[in-house]
Amino acid sequence: MSMTVHLYLVRHGQTELNRSFKLQGRTNSALTLKGIRDVRKLADRLNNIKFDRAFSSFSGRASETARIIVKTHPELREVEAVDGLAEYDFGGLENRSVFSFWWAVIHKIGPLGIFRLFFGKHRVRNVVRMFNMLDKTNSAETMPEVSNRVLNTVREIIDKELGNPQRDFNVLIVSHGLILSAFLYGINPKKVPRLLLKNASVSQVDFKNGQFKIVSVNKRG
Repeated sequence: MSMTVHLYLVRHGQTELNRSFKLQGRTNSALTLKGIRDVRKLADRLNNIKFDRAFSSFSGRASETARIIVKTHPELREVEAVDGLAEYDFGGLENRSVFSFWWAVIHKIGPLGIFRLFFGKHRVRNVVRMFNMLDKTNSAETMPEVSNRVLNTVREIIDKELGNPQRDFNVLIVSHGLILSAFLYGINPKKVPRLLLKNASVSQVDFKNGQFKIVSVNKRG
């Protein structure tokens, strides 16, 4: 009998840097009051799911989001922090204004290029290419790097942490917008939202017979 691992991928709640429209990768900032409220609403949405394991990145905004959700799930004893769930590394663009970044992109590729970027199915890959193009330090992650990192991390969680379950498993993973979008992109580029994933949203991916399948994307409480 083939078992299914149900992955519930949560992006953290809104942070101070999100509210200030800054590129936020490895830098942490606290959840805003709105972010906390939104995560609590999401926790209510997830309340009827019995989780077997929970994982988050080491970032404070992800671990705080996970703690809020776990409070409504007494079956979970702990949330395990995993290095590979860290947000995309923006390199020298870290903390840069989102508006400043996109203005620079417009100067590089023009309005038509922006249209193609957002409405093409490869928008995640193309956005990452823009980060690489504009990062003068050449230290921002490339698309192959971020894709391989998140895929390998999720596969390790499934293979090593869960072993060979004799029943279906529900796994909570709390991480970040771009890294989770890259994971979804690797499964089915057409399923990634045009503006990527919202704060305090959940996307479900099922893993069965060695294959990932996207069930739902960007749902909120």
